[in-house]
This record gives sequence, C-alpha cells and structure tokens, in this order.
Amino acid sequence: MRRIHVFYIAILGIFLFFALLTGRREFFLCFFIVLALAPIALLLNLWTYWKLNFTQKLSAERVAKEGDASLNITVENNKPFGFKDMKLHVRLMPTQEDKELEVELKPNYSVSFNLALDCKYRGIYRVGISKLEVTDIFGFFHMTYDFDKRNHYALLRQRVYPRVLNLQSGKFIEDDMRVKVAISNEIAEFGDSFAALRNYRIGDPIKRIHWPAAARKNELFVKTYDAPIESVALIIVDTSVGGFEGENCLKYADMACESAIAIAKATSSMGYATHVTDISLSKYYTWKSKRQSLNILVEKLTELPFSSETRPIEVLRAIEKTEKNIDTVYFITHKQEPKFEQYLLGLLPGAARLSLICISDAEQKSAAPSTRVNCTNLIFGENIVSKLGGAL
Repeated sequence: MRRIHVFYIAILGIFLFFALLTGRREFFLCFFIVLALAPIALLLNLWTYWKLNFTQKLSAERVAKEGDASLNITVENNKPFGFKDMKLHVRLMPTQEDKELEVELKPNYSVSFNLALDCKYRGIYRVGISKLEVTDIFGFFHMTYDFDKRNHYALLRQRVYPRVLNLQSGKFIEDDMRVKVAISNEIAEFGDSFAALRNYRIGDPIKRIHWPAAARKNELFVKTYDAPIESVALIIVDTSVGGFEGENCLKYADMACESAIAIAKATSSMGYATHVTDISLSKYYTWKSKRQSLNILVEKLTELPFSSETRPIEVLRAIEKTEKNIDTVYFITHKQEPKFEQYLLGLLPGAARLSLICISDAEQKSAAPSTRVNCTNLIFGENIVSKLGGAL
C-alpha cells in the first residue's frame, strides 16, 4: 500500500475516533470532508479520461518507403486544476517500441510532442495514443484507460508505399518477343495490320472488298489481317508468412511487393500483358497492365495483407482454367522445398516458363536451371535490382 493511502486512512481513523469519543461536530465535519476526498479524486480521474483534450496529426499520411514522417501530439488542459502525474502510451511503427510520454499539466496549459516514424517497410500501420495513465492530484488513485476501447476512437493510419525499381530486362525476353512477332501470322477477319487477300465469300462485308485487286483480276477479293499473339506474364505473390515472426514478416512482405512491382514494370514495358495477383487469386488485388496504371498496382500492394496459407497448386490450377497464352509465371514466395518447382511447372499451361523467386533470411539451395525453370534466391536486405535482372 502506498504511503499516501496509509496516511489517508490514518487521518480518517483519527478524526472518526475523536468524533466518537468527544461527540464534537468539528471532528465529524473533518471526518466527512476527508472521506469525500476519495470519491472526488475518483471523479476527477474519470473526468480527465472522458474530457481529455488532445490532438494528433501525421506530417504525411502517405509516404514512400524510407521517407520522413512524424506524429505530432498536443495535449491541452482547460480545467482549473492541474495533473502532475499523467502518462500517454503512443503506438508507433512496428519497428519502434511504443513510447511513454510523461505529462505534467498545469491549469489552462498545453504541451506538444513530435515523434519521428520509422518507415522502413511498406504497409499500412496504425499509430497514435493507445493508453492513458492518470493519477489524481491527491495521489489516491492510479488508473489506466485503453483508448482502443472507446467507441468513436481510432488510431491514425500511416501508409508507406513500396519503391518502384527499374530492372534490366533479360536478353531472352527480347529474343522471345522478336520470335513471337515473326510467327504472329495467324489470319484474322478483323484487325489493323493488313496481311493478305482471299476470295470473296457470301456474307463478307462490302467494306472489306479490295477494289483495286477486284478491278485487275475481275474477281472479288477481301482483306485479311494479322492476328498477333499476345503473351501474358503472370506474377503471383505468396501472401503467407511461413515461419517468419516479428520484423522478418515485414521484411518478407516488403521485398515480395517490391519484387512484384519491379517485374511488372519490366515485363509491361517489353509488351507483355502483365497480370499481378496474390496467392488467393483475390479479385480485388488482381492487376492488369492493359487496364490499370502502375500507380494502382503500388496502391494495391501497399495494402495487401500477408497472413493466408500457401496453396500454390490450387492457384495454378485456377490460372490454367482462366488465363491463356501465359508465357512466364513469376512465383514470389518464401517456400522452396525439394522438387517444389517441378510441382508448379507441371501445372503450367503449354510451354510456359516458371521463374521461382524465393525470399528468405538465409541462402537456400537452388535447383539446377533449365529451359523452363529459373530459380532466384533473395536474402533479406539484398539488392533486388541486381538479383532480379537474371530472373527476367
């Protein structure tokens, strides 16, 4: 028991003893005055909790990875009495310990704090005041209040964007695209690229008749067009965290998203129809380069949650049914068990290639590369640009 409590009980007992012994009203009055201090102190604590005036504001709600961001907190006391012992618990970024701010508020006084945020990894983080500890002016009660349990209170949301890195495209991509252009000689009935002439058939639109050839040969001919083969580069992000814990979970999610963005930017610039999806084939997180800008992909990968279980076989089976002309599948994961890539490769459609990108905290043994399989190991903190250039 604290000294103030012992002293309070002792004084209360003395006044009650003398009041009962002498019967004098002065002692009874002092007894009830001292007795009333405890509920008054309790009411002051509750009042402070419900009526505490504070403001908290982020310097920037959206910031690039490793950018500068801070949290400003201002606490005001507009009451006629002060508080000498108050603590604010502030939740910061996951890589930082929660901060305890000791506040001594005088009557009609305010104090401000500016706390730097460590934006090391992409994601959306909840920051701000999480708890309040307050002791009344008499020192009777020390109470802790959880702000998260308030009905209309919510922590601020700090959004940290992943970096957009530029990769050097692999030589085989350029060669492969030239080959595809050379063999894109399938004949289509409609298009922009004129290919050849064929004899007129009943039902052909008149506007497709090639009149100069018809005049020369005294026959009707219609135009046909090239049907270019559009190749698809499919990028799958494994959103499970495996055996990672704590900060390693953040590192894996950060590198996985940055790798997906870098590969998507490179393959899109090479002319591939690039699709990016998470492991569960969530409709919301599927990105298509022909319809959406790269900024949308950055936004989606910023808020992509990492917690689900890995089910690569189900994913690729679904892909096989829904996607056509897949040229390469980039599978970004933390998992590289023996023959794992063979299982994935067996589920790919046609002659599609598999590029398995394994992100971990230590070097893993890679399978021997082949014409259809390429394995790349990325260690936490390693240079993504230098490593992923070979994966392309």
